Amino acid sequence: MQPMLNQSFNIENLRRIFDYENRRGVYLEGRFFPEIEEVAQAIKDCMADIRGLKKKKRTLLPQYYQLQKSILNEEKRKLDLRKEELLSKELGAICSEIGNGNIRIKIKSVTIPSGKPAYAVESTAKAYFIIKQLQYNLMKLYKVKQSSRHEIICQIKSILEDRFPKYIIRTDIENFYESIPRESLLEKIDQDALLALPSRNVIRQILSDYQSLSQASKGIPRGIGTSAYLSELYIRKFDDAVRSHEEIIFYARFVDDIVAIFSPRPNSSVAELLPFLENQAAALGLNLNKAKTIERDLRKPQNTKLEYLGYEISFGDDPIKIGLSARRVTKYKSRIIKSFDAYQKQARFDEKKARRLLLKRMMFLTGNTRLLNNKANIMIGVFFANSLISSVDELEEVDAELKAQTDAIKSASLKSLLSRFSFKQGFLDRRFRKFTPSEIADIVGLWSYEA
Repeated sequence: MQPMLNQSFNIENLRRIFDYENRRGVYLEGRFFPEIEEVAQAIKDCMADIRGLKKKKRTLLPQYYQLQKSILNEEKRKLDLRKEELLSKELGAICSEIGNGNIRIKIKSVTIPSGKPAYAVESTAKAYFIIKQLQYNLMKLYKVKQSSRHEIICQIKSILEDRFPKYIIRTDIENFYESIPRESLLEKIDQDALLALPSRNVIRQILSDYQSLSQASKGIPRGIGTSAYLSELYIRKFDDAVRSHEEIIFYARFVDDIVAIFSPRPNSSVAELLPFLENQAAALGLNLNKAKTIERDLRKPQNTKLEYLGYEISFGDDPIKIGLSARRVTKYKSRIIKSFDAYQKQARFDEKKARRLLLKRMMFLTGNTRLLNNKANIMIGVFFANSLISSVDELEEVDAELKAQTDAIKSASLKSLLSRFSFKQGFLDRRFRKFTPSEIADIVGLWSYEA
């Protein structure tokens, strides 16, 4: 029998969240705890001094080296203790506030390029830790886990490579977050009785505030971290129903994007397959997006294309090819343009700072990096986001946009530095660049809430 999950908002759980986010490269000291950030920087400086001393070891007298080493180690030990004291104090204050009944968190509406309504949690340490603990509780209790984009595309490729008769439906759920019936969701959570009352109360409060802000009779707030978990929990009935269809051979859903591959029996009607999906969605109060629904009948040989999860898969009589989707190419171009626009605006006030940030953004976009302090050794970047493509043709198109933006730069020295960056070469060479958590936050902040 497994031990019960500790769902409480106590100091041990908050510390677990702090350490986990730190391993993911999320710099919480810089975001919420400036006093701790000062000590953390002092620890980094001390460690740099220790490394510098080791490099000079051969040039120093042994007694002097050992003395300096012990002094620096003692300084670091005291700084580590100070950091722990400050962190315990800050997390303890949050726990006390929550323990006194102040568990309410505020949400606000934000603007995103897609035009869809989105929301964000107030930027406080208390709100951050409450949301993260709630996400952890949902993930552990309901075994919520997002599908792997890489694995899905590999499976689709493998299935399409055989010549067995198939019928493919590519669709998505229309206004997914905004369509989920809140009362049905809350009723399920209450009936399951897995979540502790404080967690359920936070969910109710968030959904109540969302209703007040949106004036919508249904839906959950897009952009709030818990919404991804709640939506996964709600749509499980749809997933189970589709997987139970007697002719299904593959089904994948990534958030609201769906691919279903059927192997129709000789006398069955494929005309009934899409209505089947529509009916299963309707049973949960959801609708499929007709404008984004595509059906492919592969019982007869044909060459066709399927866009899914950032890739364009070409298949049929010819060998399967995987390229970047038009949407992925547009997103890369958009990020390039936004980066150069941000440079032009910031350069009016501080050209040096604007230049550094532009170069870092191009370095990040055209390269690859390991997330620091991450035990899972997660790697991101132009290769790892697109590792399944068959050719780099679309990346050459993105490089053309980068060159056009670079050519418009007046500074010859900056233009020379920018000309070294290439999406194509970053992919082919798997070029790695190092960034600190705070640098990544500055770099990607420009693209927050993008479509």
